[in-house]
Amino acid sequence: MRKLLVLLVLSFFLVTAQAEEYDAVMAEDWLLNLAGYLSGISPLNDPLETGDLSRPEEYLLQYDFGTVITRGETEPKRGSIVEVTMETAKIADCLGHTVGMRLDDLNIPAAQNPAFPLTLVAMQQSGIGWLWVYAKDGETYGVEWVSYRMDSAQATEIVLTYTVEEGTINRIRVRKNEMTVDEAMANLSSVGELDETQRASARAVQNDQQAFSEQDATLNGTRIISEPVDRLGGLLDSPESSQTLPAGQGRLLLYDGLIISCNLEEQTGVETVYGVTVAKEKYAGPRELRVGMTLTEILERFRCDRTVTTAGGTLYLEESDSDQLPQGKLVSFDENEESLIYGCRAGDRGLWLEVTFRNERVSAWRMYTDTRIDAEGTDTRTKPEILSVPTAAPAVEMSGENETGAANTQLLGLS
Repeated sequence: MRKLLVLLVLSFFLVTAQAEEYDAVMAEDWLLNLAGYLSGISPLNDPLETGDLSRPEEYLLQYDFGTVITRGETEPKRGSIVEVTMETAKIADCLGHTVGMRLDDLNIPAAQNPAFPLTLVAMQQSGIGWLWVYAKDGETYGVEWVSYRMDSAQATEIVLTYTVEEGTINRIRVRKNEMTVDEAMANLSSVGELDETQRASARAVQNDQQAFSEQDATLNGTRIISEPVDRLGGLLDSPESSQTLPAGQGRLLLYDGLIISCNLEEQTGVETVYGVTVAKEKYAGPRELRVGMTLTEILERFRCDRTVTTAGGTLYLEESDSDQLPQGKLVSFDENEESLIYGCRAGDRGLWLEVTFRNERVSAWRMYTDTRIDAEGTDTRTKPEILSVPTAAPAVEMSGENETGAANTQLLGLS
């Protein structure tokens, strides 16, 4: 039985090992020391009036720092304390933390960017236990350590729980529970099942790669976005054909598996590239992005600040006064189709890279500039809703200085 517990612990995936070490032994020692401290202090209430009818012989004792629950005794004698709740900073817990501390000070990276409503952060480095983070809408509202002390067939579980509001600890609770080793092992097994489920649903994991930037605006290793069309001669053969868009919206240069969107700069009279759409492997995009690569391969090449699941979400985001750039998002349309969308500033414009995946492989990608910014930082035309494009052929819609028409998917071999 004990060997099985060890195997379960070793099989868990550790999201982080940076959190402070906690185990049931140190927590139980802290409870014994607290009993000694309280032995000379009278509670603010009469414990005999607060016996728990649902839990015979349990009593609630109120102090200026919070409450204590004892079992079998109306006084906090050694071994009688089963629960402590601290609501002020007067007493520190076994890790030295107090009410009023900031969540940042706990040194738990996953608490800043929780991926799930209940995120398994790590198994404990000593003893048998684990660390949870509770979150809603990406905001942490609870942190909980669970640890067991094993004695033959009996187990003592001691849980240390923080409730968090607006990034600050506002309550600390320590709870001691007695159970059998079989019950403890069942709890541990449940945590293992959750860990496997979370790993299976994770699409992106945190890395230290650079965000998508203006330097990534390349095709086959050569900068192309916002460059004059005549520079394409040294990079590509002559286009197979071209298509003039209505109402002076520019034109499309059509190649085998590639469309280049162009517009005429009114001020300079120079025709400039504003977008590329690619549907064949022979064309390399930013950081050697190619059609046919896996979603994991692409995710590993660009910045990611947090774990993102199959449901999609924000990979990174930096907000400025005028927009939300740079940014990266994973957008999930259904189980077989997803899109990676990266954006950054490129001079007075936004530069975007959108990569479409079918069955987790790149089926097409496009890169373009979209919005011109005036001297006061104000958009001179309406910014398109890049993140809410329809699922139908999202990789072939083009944007330039003026909004361009959508290319026929047959031109890219997507039909």
